[in-house]
Amino acid sequence: AFAVGTANSVPVIRPPSESVVTMRMRDFLLQVHPRWVMAWALSAAGYCLLLLSYACRVRPGVDLHSAVAFGDVGALRDLLQGSELVLDLNRYGPDGRAPLHLAALRGQVDCIRLLVQERANLHLRTNNRQRNTALHLAAMGPSPAAVHCLRQLSRGDRDFLDAA
Repeated sequence: AFAVGTANSVPVIRPPSESVVTMRMRDFLLQVHPRWVMAWALSAAGYCLLLLSYACRVRPGVDLHSAVAFGDVGALRDLLQGSELVLDLNRYGPDGRAPLHLAALRGQVDCIRLLVQERANLHLRTNNRQRNTALHLAAMGPSPAAVHCLRQLSRGDRDFLDAA
């Protein structure tokens, strides 16, 4: 069968008699391409199930970067210790900074301690033109306590201190 038409109706030419029949698009698809319709319906249902399963496991709007950005240590702790998902502590955000970089720049000492306790990489550099470490960003930020905290947590690591 061959069809060309509008969204509402389709003229269909049937090869044996070469007669032209006008069919509704839905009827055309169900009669001429039932396997295609079934495959499309199953894939749409599959995508919906995947989306729902992800939405049930993750609280919308709360991720590592936003928890650190707002200084919400409770939400950060919940994400790090209570999540079913494997979280990448060193994942860069859209600005090229990892959560530790963001905490250092904002002077959020409690977030810094928690991230390092959970094994965030102290040596990680930003993924942007500046290539700063967390210590660079803490020195640029408003809180000298963040610099002191990072120096303490580095435990005298010369590579960490010299990188700044």
